Amino acid sequence: MPEARISALRGALERLRATAILWRRSLALAMAAAPRQTLLLGGLMLVQAFLPLATLWAARGVVNAAARLLAAGTPGGGSAAAALGTWIGLAVVTIVVQQLLSPLFQAVQQSAGDRLTIFVNGEILAAAGRWRGLARFEDPAFADHLVTARSRAARGPVDLVAYGGRFARSLVTIAAMGAALSRLHPLVPFLVVLAAIPEALQANDFLQNMGIMLRVQSEEGRELGSYVDAVLGAEAAKEVRLFDLGNFFLGRYAATFGNMTGAQWALRRRLTGRMALARVLSAAVAAGVYLFAIHQVLGAGLTLGDLVFFGGALLQLQGALASAGFAVGLFAQVFTWLPSLFTVLDAGPDLPVPASPRPAPRP
Repeated sequence: MPEARISALRGALERLRATAILWRRSLALAMAAAPRQTLLLGGLMLVQAFLPLATLWAARGVVNAAARLLAAGTPGGGSAAAALGTWIGLAVVTIVVQQLLSPLFQAVQQSAGDRLTIFVNGEILAAAGRWRGLARFEDPAFADHLVTARSRAARGPVDLVAYGGRFARSLVTIAAMGAALSRLHPLVPFLVVLAAIPEALQANDFLQNMGIMLRVQSEEGRELGSYVDAVLGAEAAKEVRLFDLGNFFLGRYAATFGNMTGAQWALRRRLTGRMALARVLSAAVAAGVYLFAIHQVLGAGLTLGDLVFFGGALLQLQGALASAGFAVGLFAQVFTWLPSLFTVLDAGPDLPVPASPRPAPRP
C-alpha cells in the first residue's frame, strides 16, 4: 500500500511538472507574439475582478440612502438627498466603467489571440521546414500530432492565456465576494464554496473527458479530411468523376461523422445529469443563505441595502466559482492538445544534416 501511494504521488508530481512546463512554454509564446496585449489583458482582468464588489457596495449605499431619505420625509433636499446623489453617482461610474472595459477587453483579447495564432502557425511552418524527408508525414502517430497541432493545438496557447486570465479573475472575485459575505456570517462563504465543489468537479470531469475523446478521435478526423479532399480537391477530381466515387466518399464521410458525434453525445448525456444534480445542491445552499440574509434584515438590524449587497455578492460568488470550475475543465481539455503542438515544434530534422552543406548546382 505505501508503494502504491508513493507511485500515485510520483505520478501526480509528474503531471504537475508537465502542466507547469506547458504553462511556461505557452506564456513564453504569448509574450513573444503579443507582449503588450498580454500584459494589458492581465491588468484589465484585475480591474474587472474588483469592479463587481465596487458596484454592489455602491448599490448598497443607494438603497440605504434612499431609505433614509424617505424616512426623513424631505425629498427636496437636505443631507440625505446629497448622500443619495453621491451614491447614485458612484453607482453610475462603476457601471459605466464596467461597460467600457468589456469591449476594450474583448478587443485586446482578440488582438492578442490573432497575433498568437499567426505566430504559432508560423512556428509550425518553421518546424516543418526543418524536415527534409518524408518520415514525419508517413508516421501515423506523428501525423496525428500534426493534425491536432494544426486544427486545435495551434490555438492552445491562446486558449490557455484566456482561460488562465479568467481563472485568475475568478479567484480574485471569489476572495472579494467571500470576504464581503463573511460580514453576514463567517461560515457563509465556506458553505457556498463547499456546495460549489461538486459542480466544479463534474464540469472538470466533463470537459477533460471530452478533450480526451476529441484527442482519440484525431485519426477519424484525418479520415474526414481525406474524404473532403478527395471530393473537393483538384488532385483526385478526374478519378472521382470517372469512377463516380462521389457517393462512396459521401457515405464514408457520413458513417465516420456519425460514429464520432454518437460517441460524443453518449458522453455528454452521461455526464450532464451529474452536473445538474450538483447544481441543484449549489442552488439549495444559495437559497438558504439568502433566506438567512432576509432573517438578519428583519430581526438583526441589517438594512435593505445590506440585503441587496449580500444577495448580489452571493450571486457573484456563485458565478465566479462556476467560471473557475469551467476554466479548470478547459485547462484539462487544452492540456490534452498542447503536447501535440510542442511535439511538432520540438521535432528535429528527420534526415542527417551535413556540417557544411553545399547548394545544388544551378541548371
